[in-house]
Amino acid sequence: MDKVKQYLTKQYAQLAIDDGYWDYVIWHELDDDADFDLDYCKMVEQMTPQQVQQMAQRMLNARRCIEVAMLSGTPQSAMFHIDDMHCQKCARRIRTLLLRRQGIDSMEADIRRHNITVRFDGEQMTADSIRTIITNAGYTPVSACRCGKGAYAYFLIPAEQATTETIDKAKAIKGVEDANVSNSKKSLALKYHHQEISEQQLLEALRQAGIQAALPKPHECKEEQK
Repeated sequence: MDKVKQYLTKQYAQLAIDDGYWDYVIWHELDDDADFDLDYCKMVEQMTPQQVQQMAQRMLNARRCIEVAMLSGTPQSAMFHIDDMHCQKCARRIRTLLLRRQGIDSMEADIRRHNITVRFDGEQMTADSIRTIITNAGYTPVSACRCGKGAYAYFLIPAEQATTETIDKAKAIKGVEDANVSNSKKSLALKYHHQEISEQQLLEALRQAGIQAALPKPHECKEEQK
């Protein structure tokens, strides 16, 4: 509740600039006799959860549209690199899957870099669970490097090698920081330190470890054509 009040107070100035109509509506619902400019913060501080619910119900009954975003109990974020997310349709599919889950607040996608940023409530969701949801949807996410110094590689592998054993073997290679596989995509995604190993050296090391990896052909996104 405290975070909701902080948000309402912080956003008041911008709301006053953007849309005076909502200023009037909220002022009217709170107190017809209030000096909105002087008393707004005081009114917000004194509001109880029940009063917030009552106000929202009155506004809904009056057929006024309002969206209330409740901030997470423990706000956290996680970044993933998804080489097989190629287009906006892929991103929308992932976003739809994630936002159906309780505890996930938002997802932003950078298609050009193949990165997503997910904001979630750490009391209800974990980064590992989010990664599992994306993997089960047929993609191959690995942790993204926030510093921008990491490199990523994407290989095709036989479906029967899309296992945790392959992940462990890949992570054992010097310079590899993270690995993931997708059975449906028949893929292996890696995050690695390019100062320590090159993509070609990675490919050779994977094959030496018994992983039948191959570089994919240039991608033609089928999702956009659907």
